[in-house]
Amino acid sequence: MNFVSENYWYMMNDAYFSVFSEPYSQIISEPVKVSLERAIKESDLFMAEDILTIYPIVPLRVEADFDGGIFFYVAPSSLAEKVPEAFPRTVLVPNQFPPLSDHTGVKYKPTAWLGTRTKTSFSAQKIKAAVLGALALLPHQFERYTFTGRRVFGGEASFVGSGYSIRFGGSETPALSEDITLTADDKPWLEILATRLRSNDIQDRKHIKALEYFYRAWEPSSVARFPVLFMALDAIFGDASRATQSVISALAPLMGEKYDNKRLRKILKLRAAVLHGGAPDVVESDTYHDYYVDYGEDPISDLESIVAKCLRQEIFGSTMVERPHTYADLIKEKTGRIV
Repeated sequence: MNFVSENYWYMMNDAYFSVFSEPYSQIISEPVKVSLERAIKESDLFMAEDILTIYPIVPLRVEADFDGGIFFYVAPSSLAEKVPEAFPRTVLVPNQFPPLSDHTGVKYKPTAWLGTRTKTSFSAQKIKAAVLGALALLPHQFERYTFTGRRVFGGEASFVGSGYSIRFGGSETPALSEDITLTADDKPWLEILATRLRSNDIQDRKHIKALEYFYRAWEPSSVARFPVLFMALDAIFGDASRATQSVISALAPLMGEKYDNKRLRKILKLRAAVLHGGAPDVVESDTYHDYYVDYGEDPISDLESIVAKCLRQEIFGSTMVERPHTYADLIKEKTGRIV
């Protein structure tokens, strides 16, 4: 509608001061149609500017900046290099959120920025989820789901040309007990992620969807994340015609002897109980207790480990390795347990 209003002058000679009931396509001449065609090709409908959206990240340290085009991770000191050239640098304050010198309200101090370059805010949210889902694969499992009461904050700032908008909101990540650090060694898997985000290949799209689900499951309640982790598995391995067997066939070679077919089937049986109305919470399922008795392990913890290992292997191969536990040596020294 905006396009027609802004370009109505093309049609004025044919349509202005005329009364007609036919559609415009029957009233305006062929040369005018050609002119409108050229105008619409060059309009924002087809030539929309990229929207740069940045998100302040608290439990992340960036030792080596990465820019994959469609997204980037940078330390605060590098943010000025990423905003549009038209945006005045004198207004930008890279080490605070909101990153604007004229902001008079509450200010927060991020330790890193995640940025996305997209045509729409919806696309930015989708890319953010996949990128943070990949980030969640890095920490040791026990640290990925160990949260503290430390204060985390969130929101976003969007830039188009010299303009900007700010939105406050919840944190983009949970309050992890330990920060994640990105170094130059992370560049290979980050490049793979950027390539998959730009791809329209069916398998690549499955990988991105699985990362989005994994991001949704990055939350404090183990009961709440349990069904979402199954969705991540289904996104990457699922086959609607033989859902259980297709997942087992994919998992068995990856997980080794510890997780034989019988054990994997019991975990997937829990999926049926939770997703199909058998138990609102997984701990209420009889299968949950049977699993504990049979294997001496929490099936929720097992599923967390299985999904993380599968996503790392299937999406990033050998380029991504789970970080060792920050206090692995101390835990071994005090308890004899290897984590």
